[in-house]
Amino acid sequence: MENDEYAENDATVKSVTHLNPNDIGISEILSPSSGTNLTDSEQVIVVISNYGGASQSNFDVSLEFNGESFIENVVGPLEGNSSIEYTFTQNVDLSVFGSYSVTVSTSLDSDSDISNDSLTVDVTNINCSPSMDCSYNDGFQLFQLGDINNESGCEGYGDFTDQSTDLEAGYTYDLNVITGYGDQFVRVWIDFNNDFVFSLDELVVDNYVIAAGSAAGSYAETIPLTIPEGVELGQHILRAKTSWQVEVPDDACEVSQYGETEDYMVNIVTGLGIDDIISNSDFKIIMKDNDNYEISLITNHSDNIIFKVYNVTGQSLISRKVSYKEGMYSYNLDMSYAAPGVYMVSMGNNTIGYKVGKIIVN
Repeated sequence: MENDEYAENDATVKSVTHLNPNDIGISEILSPSSGTNLTDSEQVIVVISNYGGASQSNFDVSLEFNGESFIENVVGPLEGNSSIEYTFTQNVDLSVFGSYSVTVSTSLDSDSDISNDSLTVDVTNINCSPSMDCSYNDGFQLFQLGDINNESGCEGYGDFTDQSTDLEAGYTYDLNVITGYGDQFVRVWIDFNNDFVFSLDELVVDNYVIAAGSAAGSYAETIPLTIPEGVELGQHILRAKTSWQVEVPDDACEVSQYGETEDYMVNIVTGLGIDDIISNSDFKIIMKDNDNYEISLITNHSDNIIFKVYNVTGQSLISRKVSYKEGMYSYNLDMSYAAPGVYMVSMGNNTIGYKVGKIIVN
């Protein structure tokens, strides 16, 4: 319009999103989460999102845990472009110290985008999570080791086991840390035998002192951290602790007056150019009838490996050499004779490392 005296109100813009009518998926797993002394009856709580435009009712959701699948029906309705929380009637047993994978999926006929149907979370049950007073900026404000580069505040105890890095056996690394208060003693353990107890022979940093005699401030330090030769390859929990003015106790669960605890994951490799073999391998445990299991490792590695079964105390029950056939290693395991309980199974060798899983004998 000519001579328009206020051009700013001449036009308007509106964003329009096209929604496919049928598209649901798991957007978040709220529970379970990593912690201490988890129980044999942990709830699984998820957020189910309807990314489509049509209301959905009477659709299935599935829970995969420890080689078993559980399917439940969601009555709904779940309106278009909305979300609901859903609690499975099936609980999961996380009572044994260790790491677990929980996968939840939706199933809807004519789902237009199946890439958002499933979500997996790794949950770790550890024997302690000592939380300490870091309100004066004791503890770690930066923890950097390999690919781990974590800036954080005062957590008291920080579960950062979702952060991981590869470390080579027999190699010394720079551990870079920043603390907000001087006179900080630092200890770092790596649980090389995966028994979820941090013992003195698993120390890789032993009471290194940052800014001795200093008070409040910002202190950066580079600490040498050596991975010993001959340690077990694969994934392990790393625990880092600080303590103000006094040494970090021998017991990694013991609380100091001032300090902080942080847990991470590390993957110990050989550095021989094949360290990615085990991490890129697919380890499957399929439960069959009468406590029989099919255990398989799908990998490009073709040398003989060892299959092992051991109980939660670490006692070895089965150790067998397995040959490579048709792109995988496979072992049919009969546990019908075994006492009810949780058992660990592993496949691998000292060259490529090990994949470890759990089975429950009823």
